[in-house]
Amino acid sequence: MQSHAALVGLTFKHSPPSSDMIIAVAKSLEGVTGAWLASLDDNSRRAAQWTQDPQQLIPTGRLSVHFQNTRTQQHAYNVLSQRLPDMHFYTCECTLAKPFESHVNNQIAGTLQLCCFLQREDISRDMFVTRWLDDHTSVALETQCTVGYRQNLVTQRPDQDDDKRPTLTFDAIVEEYFPTEASTSTAHFFDAADNPIRLKENVARMHKSCMRFISFSTIMVIHLTDRRII
Repeated sequence: MQSHAALVGLTFKHSPPSSDMIIAVAKSLEGVTGAWLASLDDNSRRAAQWTQDPQQLIPTGRLSVHFQNTRTQQHAYNVLSQRLPDMHFYTCECTLAKPFESHVNNQIAGTLQLCCFLQREDISRDMFVTRWLDDHTSVALETQCTVGYRQNLVTQRPDQDDDKRPTLTFDAIVEEYFPTEASTSTAHFFDAADNPIRLKENVARMHKSCMRFISFSTIMVIHLTDRRII
């Protein structure tokens, strides 16, 4: 699958900038092919059982912006970092593993599962990419009720160019969309409603695959409510 240029902005530990401010800044950027803004609300809090936060860095908001090319991506990085200083921006190569329907100004049904992590320390970058983007993708789609799936391979992190910011190190940012039922049902989440045998198999298969490339002490998972803004 082909990848394209993207920026993912995260707000940690405090309220994100106002939606109006974020949207205004995003709309001022050149070469944008799409943008999505996600936040915590009553809808996403229903999926609190899926939260993981060993580093106590759980984000309160996410901005995802996609671009025509890396030139417009880099220019946007500079603009966003200056105009939205409370957000931490990650330069990414984004792969759309499962397309999903989204319309400008509309909330996306269900929830967005945002998952960020570092690769295992005992494997190379190339091995990480192979195990995650090549080997794991089909496992995730076959064992979960995912309705949309984007994989962001981080190529530049906020701690790499600004030593005044806290270390917010991730190698991967995953955006997965789940139906409402998955918020509170493990069986629905793992695409095994009314099938306990399939549920056990899917959980085991997913965990085994993730163990091959994720450093679990760094994983961060939160469900948010997402909407397309551009």
